[in-house]
Amino acid sequence: AQSTESLVQRYEINVGYMQVFVGKKIDGAVRDVIVGVAKKTGQKVCLKSFSRGKVQLELAVLSKLVPGHPNLISCFGTTSIHGSQCLCYEFFDTNLRTFVANSPVTYPVTKRLAIMKQAIAGINFMHSHQVVHRDIKSANLFFSGDPRGDVFCAKWADLGLACGFESVECGYEVGTYRWMAPEIIRHHQYDEKCDIYSLGLVLWELFEWALPFAGIEALNVAWAVAKDKSRPNFNPALWTPTVQALVNRSWSDNPELRPNASELCELIGSMIS
Repeated sequence: AQSTESLVQRYEINVGYMQVFVGKKIDGAVRDVIVGVAKKTGQKVCLKSFSRGKVQLELAVLSKLVPGHPNLISCFGTTSIHGSQCLCYEFFDTNLRTFVANSPVTYPVTKRLAIMKQAIAGINFMHSHQVVHRDIKSANLFFSGDPRGDVFCAKWADLGLACGFESVECGYEVGTYRWMAPEIIRHHQYDEKCDIYSLGLVLWELFEWALPFAGIEALNVAWAVAKDKSRPNFNPALWTPTVQALVNRSWSDNPELRPNASELCELIGSMIS
C-alpha cells in the first residue's frame, strides 16, 4: 500500500463537505481515476472522471441506494478537475482478485465464509433497491481493513455499469466476459439474476482460491459458457456439499433456477450460525 505522503500533490479541491488533496492517476484504469486523500481524516478517496451525461446516470443509480450499505462503496459527491466532471468515492487498495492472487491457499474457511456473507449482503441491498450491478467480479470487491486480520469489511465498487431494473436493455454484452452471465452473452433478455450468476463465479474463486477458467482467453470463456454451458470444475477436497450446491444453483444456465439475493442471505446465515 502507498503512503499518504506519496499520493499528495500541490493542490486540493472541495468535494461536498470534504477538502481533498489530489494525488496521481491509477495506472491501467479503464477511465481516468485519480487517488486523493481527505484533508481532515486522511482517508483515501478516488475521483473518477466522466462525461457530464455519464455522471448524471451514475448519480441516478446512487440516488436509488440511499442511505447506503456497509458492503457497498460510498460516494462523497461530485466535483470538477480541469473541467472534467468527477465522482468521489472511498478508495481501498486491496480487492478480492489481488488478495487471492497474492495470499496462501491456507486462508481460513471461516474468513472465506465471512467474505461470502458480506458479498451477498451487498448484492441483496442493491437488488432490494431495484439496482442491478452488471459487473460483479472479484476485482470489484474491495476490502476496508486487512482481510488477513479479524476486522475487515468487503465492499462492492464500480457502479459504472449499474442501472435500475427498469433500465435494463438486452442485445449487447455488458460486464466482464470471464464472469458474464450466459443470457447476456447470448444477447437474450436478462434481469438482476445476471448478478447472481457472476456471484457464483466469485464464490467459486473464493473457495478454490483460483481464477475461474484460468489459462483460457476471456472470449473463449464466453463462447464455452454460452454454447457449451461450461463451468469451472470443483476440487471436492475444498468444498462442503452445502456451499457447492449453493454455487451450482447460483450459476445455473436458467436464470429462473438461480436463487435471489434475499434467499442467498438466508442460506449463508444458516450456514454460519
